[in-house]
Amino acid sequence: MDEIPETRDSLLIRVADARDQAAWEQFARIYRPVVYNVARMRGLQDADAQEWLERFIQRLLAKSLDDRIQTAEHIANLLQRCLAHLQQPMNVELPEEFRMQKHLRGFMSVSKKITRTVAAIALSTLLIAVVYFVTRLQPSLTAESKSTQIGEISFSEAAARDETSLPESEAEKAIARMVLVFYQDQARRAVSGLMIDHGAETLILTTGPATIVPDGVAHAKSRTYLEFPETVDVEAEFIDTKTADVFFHRAKSGLTTFKLEKTVDLEVGDGLSAILLSGQPTLRVTPKVARISALNQATTFSLSTHKFRHEFTGLIQIDQRLPEGTPLFKDGQLAGITLLGTRFMKDDVPGSYVVPASRLFEVLRQVKTE
Repeated sequence: MDEIPETRDSLLIRVADARDQAAWEQFARIYRPVVYNVARMRGLQDADAQEWLERFIQRLLAKSLDDRIQTAEHIANLLQRCLAHLQQPMNVELPEEFRMQKHLRGFMSVSKKITRTVAAIALSTLLIAVVYFVTRLQPSLTAESKSTQIGEISFSEAAARDETSLPESEAEKAIARMVLVFYQDQARRAVSGLMIDHGAETLILTTGPATIVPDGVAHAKSRTYLEFPETVDVEAEFIDTKTADVFFHRAKSGLTTFKLEKTVDLEVGDGLSAILLSGQPTLRVTPKVARISALNQATTFSLSTHKFRHEFTGLIQIDQRLPEGTPLFKDGQLAGITLLGTRFMKDDVPGSYVVPASRLFEVLRQVKTE
């Protein structure tokens, strides 16, 4: 290889050469702590990674030229199709190459834990890297093709017709990002919190499993707060309602005008929208995320690490795996909050279980104003 100055830009160029093992070692040494720190600060752990995203990362890191994704255009196209699938999982399939595991010849020795943690980081981070490669390392792309392939990172034309939107209904606007800081800041987890106007205070609802401490961290929370764009964080305090499915926190008044006073009628086959947390500061509504596959379901939830066992009844079952704590809506009205999904749903049970809004309303009546 020709001599290349040792800069970050040149390291990325060297990584593209499958023969340069030293570049891979240097890349891993520099970026491994960055990857883990970003994941920790966003409350992510290995279990948050989706298998198709792991395969995508593996393709990017493959040592064999035949296995590795070669061009920025190809990356952008795959990402657009994957994002379209995330936004419209029932209408848009994943690219075929990510629906099955492919043996990668000469794949670099990266542990599964590293691969899963990389994959767990928000797709927005990966998109930033794609923009970097397109604008810095692919000068042959014209300005027009950059706008078409990357631009504002828009989805495919079919998916763009149902693109995410800002919250419009009172229920949608009542969702905030709630950050759980675990023992001595060893880990953080961001979950969706449903804010409810409760007179002299604001109540924040989520599901119990959404707040469970990540593996390997002491079972204690140091702090809980609400995170809002362009304003200061708002502290929140846990309220022990003795309910395992619904957890409450309280914060200062005036954060929302939403009151959970009526619930929406739900039927099998109903389509639901959701607010899915991402690395972006502004929360957005994703339409047609899932359909209701069954009502009045029951399940048992237990964790050996926490030594508890709970029986849950009256649950909604949906046909898609969603993160615990994800709020779901029907025509802008709150349908429920995901109880068991990507992290804790049993492998042999499809979709996710959701606590219906009627149950949230029932528990809400038990909470007294401080």
